[in-house]
Amino acid sequence: MTLRDWFAGQEQLPDCGELVMEACEALAGKRPDGNWTTNTIAWLEWEAAWRARIRYIRADAMLKAREAKL
Repeated sequence: MTLRDWFAGQEQLPDCGELVMEACEALAGKRPDGNWTTNTIAWLEWEAAWRARIRYIRADAMLKAREAKL
């Protein structure tokens, strides 16, 4: 595991309901068809994708800030 992976794993994220849906789509692509009840797996995969993107974006920012201090 890299420091980047560790940083990404520590990040607490809000639910997409607290984010703008368009931001989630920009991170993970178009929302799946249907809803959580009718297309559960696709929605879980989509949610995992946008959460992972945010975590690594923030991890990269943390590494950049860390390098600037050294």
